[in-house]
Amino acid sequence: LHHRWTGWQDRDPTTEVLAKGAPGWAVRWFSNICWWLWIPIFSFFYRFQNYWNLPRLRKWLSGRAFAIVCLNALALALGYAVLIYFVNVHLFFHLFGVAIYLSWVITEIIILSQHTHIPQKKAGEKDVRPYRYEEQPIFTRSLRFPRWFSKIVLLNFDAHELHHAFPTIPGYDLSKFPYDAANEISWWSFVWRSRLMRADVFLYQDRNDTGQDL
Repeated sequence: LHHRWTGWQDRDPTTEVLAKGAPGWAVRWFSNICWWLWIPIFSFFYRFQNYWNLPRLRKWLSGRAFAIVCLNALALALGYAVLIYFVNVHLFFHLFGVAIYLSWVITEIIILSQHTHIPQKKAGEKDVRPYRYEEQPIFTRSLRFPRWFSKIVLLNFDAHELHHAFPTIPGYDLSKFPYDAANEISWWSFVWRSRLMRADVFLYQDRNDTGQDL
């Protein structure tokens, strides 16, 4: 569904929350504080909204697909519960807490780099057609990491424009395709420049609004 509706912010299930506009001042204040302190709440809420929020997923999925998602969520929840029960909560976070935190920080950088602060369209009540795969790269962004890190660690997951142009190609094969990524930016420039902005500005506006070439 994400690859079908990329470009239409209010039809894409991964961006529809942003299409509703900025929330109240308290949520914005909390988001900005977490953003400046590197508390990866957006990484957490991305996971919750897209993988664990079953009432929301029910709107997008039906029948067998929704049943599989429910079973998957239940199996994962039981797995975590059993692990915490036998290890105990204190030891669990002692062993895995730092690793979980760092993984959420890293994935937050990558997740928010992909479509955030890039101009998107809004369909509203109009009957619109999905953008073809080759039309979608203008609505996404790629990060530039050292080549070895991109290929070996990220499996080219940072090559997001190329991924949207050829979504059926496995990530580890994307480096075989020559491609001019117009929206590519070095990972450090993205991190530095995005963190200079308030979270609510970065999330709910785009570069046409702020003039930030990000």
